[in-house]
Amino acid sequence: MAITPTKTAIQNIAQLLHKATENKKKMEEEKKKRELEAARSTNYLSRTVYPRPVEIITPAIKSEPVSVPGVGTVDKVAIAQQIAAALVAQGRSNVSQEELETLINAVVGMAEASKKF
Repeated sequence: MAITPTKTAIQNIAQLLHKATENKKKMEEEKKKRELEAARSTNYLSRTVYPRPVEIITPAIKSEPVSVPGVGTVDKVAIAQQIAAALVAQGRSNVSQEELETLINAVVGMAEASKKF
């Protein structure tokens, strides 16, 4: 009868389909691995950044306090040193004198505003 050869043919087809799907999965996984490796090799900045304490040693600059209406006396040099230390801790070391002066005025303005409320 033709039952045995038909059964064998169906089993062979099932095995081929199973192998084909396995091969397809392997090829897709290898493609993903290659893409990941390519992405890793082209990403030069993928490194772990560890925070580190920054100690800034600045020479003592004597300044006279400035009188700000509504706030009182303000030591602009002390404020500037604190702002500069915070900027360097954030990685910004190229701040111009004008930007620093703007930040100082903003701090003084915030102090004025907080005194009013």
